[in-house]
Amino acid sequence: MKEHSPKPVFLLGMPGVGKSSSGRRLAGVLGYRFADLDRILQDKTGMTVADFFTARGEEAFRKAEHQALTETDWTGFVLATGGGTACFYENMEWMIAHGVTVYLEAPLRTLRQRIEASQNERPLFSGISENALEQKLSDLLQERKIFYEKAALRWEVLRESTDAFAERLIKFNASDFG
Repeated sequence: MKEHSPKPVFLLGMPGVGKSSSGRRLAGVLGYRFADLDRILQDKTGMTVADFFTARGEEAFRKAEHQALTETDWTGFVLATGGGTACFYENMEWMIAHGVTVYLEAPLRTLRQRIEASQNERPLFSGISENALEQKLSDLLQERKIFYEKAALRWEVLRESTDAFAERLIKFNASDFG
């Protein structure tokens, strides 16, 4: 990694795809710092994302998310964004202009299984039955795909190891890595 202004890496994708866990590993391989946008908002507001949604609504959450994203210097970071971050307030365009965007992908059944395990922490899926969950995920993916697919790179997290992806990322943007 170069010592001067390494471009941030913005991870985006559906809830449950593994942006946080993959991001921590990727940051370690690159020698970057890691941050999770949901965790930053939680620390800033003193509320979980689910509690924030309940208390203030999604619109207020998206505004706070946009502010945290665009008013922070992410140089030298791998940032795990929230599942919807790329879809609001021109956040995707901002991330493209300020770093390397990476769309993490996993099969819908994997996303469903992961979300079922943490459903209470995910406000968009709270109280949804198992059958309705898969349909909700499918619908949400169709809505969000237009934003996710603008990313510079795709990473199928179940098929490509962190090390292999890191190598590909470095080759993709050699002037900022290596």
